[in-house]
Amino acid sequence: MSPCTARSIGLRPLFEVGSQASPFFLLRPSFQVTRFWIRDAKKTNDLSLCIYYFGLAGWGAGLASVIPRVFVRILRLLVGLTLLPLVIGAAWADWDLLWRSRWAVDFWIAFGGGAAAWMLLFTFLPKPLWLYVTGHELTHALWALLFGGRIKSFRATSKGGEVVVTKSNVLIVLAPYFFPFYSILWLVIWALLHWSFPQLHRSSLHFGMGITYAFHVTLTGHILKIRQSDITSQGYLLSGVVILLGNLIVLLLALPTLTGTVHLTDAVWHWADQTGRVLEWAVPRRWR
Repeated sequence: MSPCTARSIGLRPLFEVGSQASPFFLLRPSFQVTRFWIRDAKKTNDLSLCIYYFGLAGWGAGLASVIPRVFVRILRLLVGLTLLPLVIGAAWADWDLLWRSRWAVDFWIAFGGGAAAWMLLFTFLPKPLWLYVTGHELTHALWALLFGGRIKSFRATSKGGEVVVTKSNVLIVLAPYFFPFYSILWLVIWALLHWSFPQLHRSSLHFGMGITYAFHVTLTGHILKIRQSDITSQGYLLSGVVILLGNLIVLLLALPTLTGTVHLTDAVWHWADQTGRVLEWAVPRRWR
């Protein structure tokens, strides 16, 4: 009789979502070591053999769980590097849009006035962290719904918040850092008010956008001073690239819409053209 027996198989694969931050819904195998005990280990040799099998099983389980994590980290690194040309192209296109929209004086006066008003509140009054955290968690929930998920629970306080959803990916996890929730909310509210009161001037829209977008930028920067699990779960490179690209895309879509100086489709094509120039410069000629 073998010195070691097991009532059930030692390694049982359980497949689950790789992590809260796993991009593209990658699956990783996790392993559970079930009941495994020593029987008839009367001799030292048998006991040593059982300990050896125990160690081998544990080492195999650990290796099996580490390899997928390493693979996911490498994949996140490659995705982050792949997105860099899009980031550079978007930054280039946004700079051109800002230069072209410099003549939209009415917009910049109203928008700048709203941003300045918020900066005074942000500097001299207590920071409305509960309001920010609520918008942060609602953004997680909204993007989860957009991807077909469901909301299980929701909690938001001035000290932090939590939302439990049935689906998660890199965009759902990082959306609050580039999606200006209260700016979109103000846009919807203003559109409803304008529908009811057509005489409502567009400067009120621009002033409110200045307040809400400055709110988004300042408080997002404020909370990023603290270690955020959303960021660490995705990896710093991928998180930084996705957040920066998301904010640049928001500007790319918002500036033509609000200033009216450039058509939206022209702005998107300009982004594609600038990204193509970056790739032309970065990719060696023999690889094209």
